[in-house]
Amino acid sequence: MATEDDRWAALCSEYERERIGTGWLELVFKVCSAIAPRYRPDVYNDGLAWDQASFYDLAQDVIVGRLLGEGQIDYIVASASTLSGARGLVGKHVKQVLAQRVIPNQRDNVASRLYRLFEQRGEPIQSVDGVGFIPPGSSWSPVEPTDQASASAVRIVRDLPRLPNRGTDRLSPLFTSEVLESVVEPLWNVLNVPVTLNLLGRILESAFTGIAPTLFEHEEEIEQFKSLGLSTEEMVLTDELAMGLVTLLTAEQRHILVNAGVMTGEELAAVLGVSRPTALKRRDETRGVIARYFGQPGMDDLPDHLQDVVVLKALDLLGGHSG
Repeated sequence: MATEDDRWAALCSEYERERIGTGWLELVFKVCSAIAPRYRPDVYNDGLAWDQASFYDLAQDVIVGRLLGEGQIDYIVASASTLSGARGLVGKHVKQVLAQRVIPNQRDNVASRLYRLFEQRGEPIQSVDGVGFIPPGSSWSPVEPTDQASASAVRIVRDLPRLPNRGTDRLSPLFTSEVLESVVEPLWNVLNVPVTLNLLGRILESAFTGIAPTLFEHEEEIEQFKSLGLSTEEMVLTDELAMGLVTLLTAEQRHILVNAGVMTGEELAAVLGVSRPTALKRRDETRGVIARYFGQPGMDDLPDHLQDVVVLKALDLLGGHSG
C-alpha cells in the first residue's frame, strides 16, 4: 500500500511530466469534497445541493482559475514538502474560490447599507447612474468621479476594520454599523460627486478584490500543527523560529507571506499597491528570504515537516491575514 511519501513523490513526478494530471485532479477533488459541505449551498453553490458534480465543478474552478491560471501549482510544489502540506495549500485555494463566489452577495449587502447612510445624511440628485446623494448645501454636478478619486475611495474601504467571519452557515457581515457610519464623510470628501448605489458597488467590488482571502477566517490551517504530535522541545523550537521569521520579514513581506498562497497576482498587486509584475517579483523575493532563513547554519537540517510548522506558526502570529 502506497504511503503518504509515495503519493507525494508520484504527484511531484506527475507535475514534472504534465504539471497537472489525474493524480492532482484526484487530490483537488478530494479536498473540495471535504471542504465544500461546510458551506451553505444557497450562498456558495447557487442554491444547488452539494453533490459529486458540484465538487467536480469546484475542482475545475480551482485548477483552471488558480493552480494553472495563476501558476499556483508551481508555488505548491516548490513550497510543500509533504502531501499534507500540499493538501493544506490546495485547501486555501478551494476556500478562495468559494470566497470569490460569495463576494457579489457581500458587495451588494455592504453597498445597500452604505447607500442608506448616504440617503439619511445627504440630499438627492438625479444622475445617469441613478439617484445619488450629496452633502447638504453642496452644488455638486452629477458626474463620474475621477480615476484618482475612485482609487482613493477603494483604499478607504480596503483599510476599514473588518469583523471576523462567524462561520459558513450564513453570510457574515463584514463591517459594524459604526464603521460604515464613519466612512460616509471620508468617501464624500475624496469622491466630490453624488454617491449612487452603482458607484458604491463598483468601489466595493474593487476593494473586495484585495481583501477576498480575508473574508473568511480559516483557523483549521493554523491549527494543523497541533495534531502533529510534536514533542515539547519541538514546540518550543518552532515557536522561537516562527517569531524569528516574523521579525526578519518587512511589513510588506509579512503581507506577502500571508496572501501569496491564496491570492492571484492581480489581487496581491492590489493589496501591495503595485503593478502585477512588481508584486510577483516581490513575492519571489520574499520566498527567497524564507528559503535563506531555513538555510542558515544550524537550521539547514531542520526536517521539512517542522519547517511547515514554523510557517504555520508565523501565519498564526500574523493573525492569519493582513488586516
